[in-house]
Amino acid sequence: MAFVVFISPFCFAQTGLISPILNEHQFREGDFIFQDLDCDICDAIEIVTRKVSSPYSFSHVALVVKINEQFVALEAIGDKVQITSIKQFVNRSKNEQGQNKIVHARLKKNFLPLTEKAIAFAKMQIGKPYDDAFTYGQETYYCSELIYDAYQYAQNGKPFFELSPMTFKNPATNTYFDAWKKYYEKLGMPIPEGAPGCNPNGIFEEEKFDVIQAYY
Repeated sequence: MAFVVFISPFCFAQTGLISPILNEHQFREGDFIFQDLDCDICDAIEIVTRKVSSPYSFSHVALVVKINEQFVALEAIGDKVQITSIKQFVNRSKNEQGQNKIVHARLKKNFLPLTEKAIAFAKMQIGKPYDDAFTYGQETYYCSELIYDAYQYAQNGKPFFELSPMTFKNPATNTYFDAWKKYYEKLGMPIPEGAPGCNPNGIFEEEKFDVIQAYY
């Protein structure tokens, strides 16, 4: 199965109150927050990468880290790799009932020794440009690319998560989503169909996580 990789740089925070069931005391450094964002490209990502059997569909992912004794989300979004408050992160998307659409997950116990090196790598990337072309291997990052490289670094160069061929096509029509055609036309480059990449659903579905709490 082919996968789309990315998180749109035009998905920005929305106003609203943080979910009353969010318990930041449950966080540990190295935890993951998977998120269902709402935008044309975000929806295209979810359509292509979601497993039919999965109750979740994600278009974004971030690492939980501690900075100045506060838990924050370390993520590639907007124009760069950056730090975002947990409140701002979880308020970006809500379902029709007003519930924040995120899943808080933690690597299974046998993988936790990788956390320290992965976080160290991810923190070193803060300020690096966002990979708006979604081409793996540059000095730029989209959300899941940052995660992929961090854990590859933690394993001394051995991949921890998988890369798969990307697709930007609607599976119902086998044609490119209009949002992607317009996006790459604006960049002045061809759509990188079939190039290697990763995505939040693909990372989550590798079954290397325990779900701490699902918030939708």
